[in-house]
Amino acid sequence: MLFAAVAVYCAYLFMPRPAPKNVPRLAAGMEIFRNGQSSRDAAVMEKALRLFEDTCMKEPGSYEAWHMKSLTELHLLLHSRDVRDTEGEAVFSRAAEHSAMKVTALQSTFPEAYAMLAAVTALRPPQRGQTAAVRRYEKLALMLGGNNPRVHYLLGLRYYLSRGRLRNPDRAEELFLKAAGLFEREPPGARAFNFPSWGHAASLEHLGDIHEERGDDQAAAGYYRRALAVNPFLEPVRRSLQDLKDARPGTAPRGKSP
Repeated sequence: MLFAAVAVYCAYLFMPRPAPKNVPRLAAGMEIFRNGQSSRDAAVMEKALRLFEDTCMKEPGSYEAWHMKSLTELHLLLHSRDVRDTEGEAVFSRAAEHSAMKVTALQSTFPEAYAMLAAVTALRPPQRGQTAAVRRYEKLALMLGGNNPRVHYLLGLRYYLSRGRLRNPDRAEELFLKAAGLFEREPPGARAFNFPSWGHAASLEHLGDIHEERGDDQAAAGYYRRALAVNPFLEPVRRSLQDLKDARPGTAPRGKSP
């Protein structure tokens, strides 16, 4: 079975793939989403979501459109969680899962969809069979996309933002570091669907958060600066960096730089 899976993956890598017909619409939606994500503005992200929903209705066979929809729903889930909107969190959790499952039905070898499912499943309250499902999705994602930086980013979220036994900040750090390194080495257009190039700045941001939680302010500041170098419009990261400076005026942050 392993040989067959490897053969399918190799065929997937080298088969010709036409560019998606809906790239202009997806590009417009992603630009709106990127602005909403940078400012953490849920209303802007919901505007992008409506555009992706419209694309899915008009082109239901486009796995790219469903993937963009699931990505936006994931970030709206995270926003709902941040503002303690449990109803919104549940709604976007179900929506993101549905969209990601649609992606796997349309493009069964697309690894980011399985990483998305691992993250969404892990972020739910504890329930029977949850751990086994998360591990199954994670295994598929890594088998199909071990060198895909967005796979490692999403799995990093799975370990960093989960609750209870599924949470493991040390493992999250490993995955975010792997993602950041792969992002830096990956040339544009390296993948069939390399649009959008999302997750790079967020991986660095979460590395900063992990080090700040540990009290290693200097390392945290270093990662925040790297995140801003990738996306200078990330206002929450800019505020985090400023908070570190304000916390210890006139003194150097603690710890070692990354």
